[in-house]
Amino acid sequence: MTTRRLTISLPETLFDEVERLSQREHRTLSELAREALRRYTEEAQPTEEAVQPWERELVAQRLAAHRRNPQAVFDADEVHAELAEEIRRIRQEK
Repeated sequence: MTTRRLTISLPETLFDEVERLSQREHRTLSELAREALRRYTEEAQPTEEAVQPWERELVAQRLAAHRRNPQAVFDADEVHAELAEEIRRIRQEK
């Protein structure tokens, strides 16, 4: 894998905090920065992309299933997390 350099400036307090974290976890500053950027891009990706028709259909199917069983109790956060994971998985397969 080819790598490229990225130079960033941090406020002194943030740099000190990250440096302490790297020492505590026995990881390099680069490792921490890579992980932070990877997590950020993974979280930001769904909001940046337009919703695809198949994603709307998946949501509609899930809602219809919930409506068919009105006695069931569903945790909205859990359903959202499951749906987000399913969409992420399907996007990776495409």
